Amino acid sequence: MNKPDVKELLNRLYRVTGFRISIHDRNGRELAASPESPHAFCRCLQQDAFSRRRCEESDREAFRRAAETGTLTVYRCPFGLYEAVCPLYRYGSPAGFLMMGQVPEAGVGVEEALRRAEGHGDPDVLKKALTELPGYTRERIEACAEIMAVFADYITLTDAVQSPSGDTPSDVRAYLTDHYAEPITIASLCARFAISRTALLNRYRDRYGEPLGQTLIRIRMTEAQKLLSHTALPISEVAAHCGYTDPGYFAKAFRKHFGVAPTSARQST
Repeated sequence: MNKPDVKELLNRLYRVTGFRISIHDRNGRELAASPESPHAFCRCLQQDAFSRRRCEESDREAFRRAAETGTLTVYRCPFGLYEAVCPLYRYGSPAGFLMMGQVPEAGVGVEEALRRAEGHGDPDVLKKALTELPGYTRERIEACAEIMAVFADYITLTDAVQSPSGDTPSDVRAYLTDHYAEPITIASLCARFAISRTALLNRYRDRYGEPLGQTLIRIRMTEAQKLLSHTALPISEVAAHCGYTDPGYFAKAFRKHFGVAPTSARQST
């Protein structure tokens, strides 16, 4: 079984804890998250400039403390919700951060968050959003944070996050060549190589003169053509070997790339 990529690991941790889980680069920029969108309470607050600035300052301070101490940091955001940050390392050097949030403390957290958010967003929207968040006891919050810390250790030990080496496009291209049969998304690449989406796509195109996605398609199609020419594997298995879970989608991609269907390509060899 293939080792899950960082995005899938984030999904699994979210399902276990119920917290939104995000991975950030060394500068604190979010690279991937599960769920991808912040919670409705946070989205509402971020529409207010003052609230957004307070949240950003709180995040920066949490990242600073985590980097300084090298350990898990559990804290409350400016609006009373619990969050946690844990540093990620590669070869002993900081590679980024894992962040968990945002939940109110059971029994008192919702009212406190509403009090702190007063005047910084639509009160009805904020209240509805807060009631949809799970309320956890302090003990459960700390237990979930400890699970996240173990997860962060796993990411570090398995080298799941790659620090920018100065030649990220080359590293990404090599990764695509070696892992084309696995599920690959831009989000998972950003998380793995600790780089923002915009920087990754622009730097890759500047280096190789083609979109990153086009490179992956070309690698997969080249391998598919080899398998069709030299093996008797069913089309569905050829598709799976090349990273396509849907044979129909694979056939469409193959026809678009080569101008013929996979069955026709096989018959012509």
